[in-house]
Amino acid sequence: MVIKFVFTLYKFLKFNNKKSLVYMYFYINYKYYNIIYINDINVISLKLNHFIMINKFLKGKVAVFIDASNIYFSQKTLGWKIDFRKLLDYFKSECNLIKISFYSSINPENKKERKFHDFLEIIGYIVKHKEIKFIKNEEEEKFGGHHKGNIDVDLTIDAVYFKDSYDSFVLLSGDGDFESLIKFLKSYNKYCLVISTKDHVSIELIRQAKFIDFKKLRNEIELK
Repeated sequence: MVIKFVFTLYKFLKFNNKKSLVYMYFYINYKYYNIIYINDINVISLKLNHFIMINKFLKGKVAVFIDASNIYFSQKTLGWKIDFRKLLDYFKSECNLIKISFYSSINPENKKERKFHDFLEIIGYIVKHKEIKFIKNEEEEKFGGHHKGNIDVDLTIDAVYFKDSYDSFVLLSGDGDFESLIKFLKSYNKYCLVISTKDHVSIELIRQAKFIDFKKLRNEIELK
C-alpha cells in the first residue's frame, strides 16, 4: 500500500512539473510517514516518522509554559538534549503560538547559564528567572545548607493572569504541583496539554490533561 502510494505521488508531481521541495506527512496503519520529493533531481524518499502532531490536541491561541528544572531532569533520563530553537519552530509550525515562556532558577555567577537565557530571549522566548539562594541548615554537615531556586509559583501566577489571552495551555513539566493549576484552567474551558517524560510526570497531571512524551517529538526537537 505504501509503495503504491509513493509511486502514484511521484507520477503526479512529475506530470505536473512541480519544481519545489514537497514535504508532507501521511498516516497509514496507525503510523506517520514522511515523504520528501525534489523534482529538479528526481529524488523521492519515504521513511517512518515517529513524530506526533500536537495540533489535534490544541485549539485557538496557544501559550506554552516551560518548567526548566523539570525539563533538565527529563533530558538526563532521555539521554539527549532539546534544541530550544527547534522547539520554538515546532510550536510555531504546529499551532497558533502567541507566547512561549521559560521559567528557571539561575546562578548569577554562571556566565554560561546567563548567556543561554539571553539566547532564548533573542530568538523569541519570554524568560523568567529567579536567582538561586543558599538556605543554611546546620544539619547538612557537608555544605551547611543547600541551594534553592523554585519558580513554580511564578509560572502559575502568569498562567492564571494571562488566561484570557489564550485558549490552549501547554505545560512542559511533569511536576504534580501543577495539578491545581490545570484544574483551574480547565474550569475556564482551556485545552490543556502536558509534555514531559514517562519517568518524570506525575499521575495527577496525566489524569488532568493530555500527555505527550518527549520521545514522540525527538525527530523534531533533538539537539544535534
